[in-house]
Amino acid sequence: MPRSITPSNVAQMLDTAAIVDVRKEQARLKSGRTIPGALRLLPQDAGTRWREFEGQTVVLFCVHGHEVSQTACALFEEKGVDAHYLAGGFEAWQAAGLPTDTLGKDP
Repeated sequence: MPRSITPSNVAQMLDTAAIVDVRKEQARLKSGRTIPGALRLLPQDAGTRWREFEGQTVVLFCVHGHEVSQTACALFEEKGVDAHYLAGGFEAWQAAGLPTDTLGKDP
């Protein structure tokens, strides 16, 4: 079962974990914002791109922290990656008043 992690805990890991935005593209573009330093991974690519994250702690997030990020997290965990999903998703991150960047600042 995928493991969740709170927004406040993720905020303390921004420099040490791979933060991965797996929101569906339409929702991502609609918000226009993301977590600072977040990497982009299309949800459908999680099953094939997990190797890029071997040996790292990974936090995956979607809009609400439900199906999209939990599915990607389960795929990563199945392959042995230390993965968590952001409880409450990007909405919870924003509700907690944590920093965001515009999508134009993506690495």
